[in-house]
Parts: sequence; structure tokens; C-alpha cells
Amino acid sequence: MLNSGFDVRAKANGPFVYPAGTAMIRAMVIDRFGIRSHVEQRILEVYIARLVSDTPGQWLTQTAPDCVAARTARQPSPASCELVGCAWE
Repeated sequence: MLNSGFDVRAKANGPFVYPAGTAMIRAMVIDRFGIRSHVEQRILEVYIARLVSDTPGQWLTQTAPDCVAARTARQPSPASCELVGCAWE
């Protein structure tokens, strides 16, 4: 069971926003799989990415303004925000 993968399908009653969305996922996994969970705080290293020149490299793309607005307002992201492109494709 430790190496098994699971596809879990669930539907929220309303908009899925943080932090309530994280709590909903935790409750669903506890209910469906019968596991126990806890939250802990840890001190971790933080890395800051900065541009060396005015032009980002091929692996870095700018986030669309509507995606940023949705995240800032803690609203569901538009479908266009879920498209992830790869520079090597």
C-alpha cells in the first residue's frame, strides 16, 4: 500500500479557495482513507529568484494578469491559468 497511487475525485460545494480548500482536502482524505493528520510549523530556508538581466530565460514565463488577480482576490483561477507550457516542447 505504501507504493500505491490513488485517483481521488471530489467536488466542492462552492468556490475552492485557500485556506478553506486545504481543510476540505484534509477532511476528505481523513474520511476516505481513515488516516490521521496533523499540521506542524517548521523553519525552512527561503530562496528568492531575481533576474540577472532584463530578459527572463527560456524556462521562466510571466504569469497572466488575470491569474494574478484571481490569486490576490483568493478566487478560483480561470481555466487559462492551469495551462502549463514547457520550453522544450
